[in-house]
Amino acid sequence: MLNCIQNHFDEVLPIIKQAHHKAREPFALPSSLPRAEPGVTCYICMNECSISEGGVSYCGLRTNLKQMAELSLKPGGCIKFDLKAWSGEIHIALYGVSNKRTLDNFRLLARYIRKRPSLPLLVASTLFVPGYGGKEEVAAIAAFISSLDPYIPCALPAFHPDFLMMGLPATSKQQAIERLEATRAAGLTRLRLGNIHLLHN
Repeated sequence: MLNCIQNHFDEVLPIIKQAHHKAREPFALPSSLPRAEPGVTCYICMNECSISEGGVSYCGLRTNLKQMAELSLKPGGCIKFDLKAWSGEIHIALYGVSNKRTLDNFRLLARYIRKRPSLPLLVASTLFVPGYGGKEEVAAIAAFISSLDPYIPCALPAFHPDFLMMGLPATSKQQAIERLEATRAAGLTRLRLGNIHLLHN
């Protein structure tokens, strides 16, 4: 699977789109990016949906990242980002969209960290999906986070096959250890393994 995505992405992209369409249909989510005319454009992610009155964005939600940062700073709250893949192709295969805007927004919010150094404003979670990239993916994400601030807390939750991913294996203990070591080597200091009860030999 990973070889097909990395080396034959244009060929497998129609299959990826069809799979995402089938997965979204039961939840009444748009099968493609909304481009309503007239419509209001949402800039929160790379999709930049144009949504008609009463319409639904591709994610089903609309919000403002800068406003979230200001609201979280005052009461001691935090904003968690799921950074699940570094490769744009792998991210599209897993989640149907590019990760460019996600990374841009994470970079933007990292600027707010110094406004409240006593409590972490921004935290990251990197879920490794077996078969969709090895420790290199995790190391690349960790290097990106570390370049912004090595003290940003990062969780490495174990994957469990559920819902539409029942055919994939759960994270092994060896994979978890490799991910942790790769993340530390990239310079991050505040790390924890999550869902450790799911790890297997």
